[in-house]
Amino acid sequence: MTRVGFSVSLCLVPFCGSAEAYIGPGMAVGSAALIIGLVIAFMMLIVGLVWYPIKRLRNAMRQNLPETQHVETQIPQREADK
Repeated sequence: MTRVGFSVSLCLVPFCGSAEAYIGPGMAVGSAALIIGLVIAFMMLIVGLVWYPIKRLRNAMRQNLPETQHVETQIPQREADK
């Protein structure tokens, strides 16, 4: 399509009538599933970009606590391990 033909067809788009197309129940359920999937994917993107870096920073800050705040447990060694 030439540039002029594309421009003419683009100018005629507002004057088109409605398509009055029928969407069956299968297509409606598929469209709803697509929308729900996109929303969930967007939420997971936010979680991945925001929550996990904060979680890593929080864990790094916990590991850098002074030694007096750490609770260490000594595991007794067996005689065979010595």
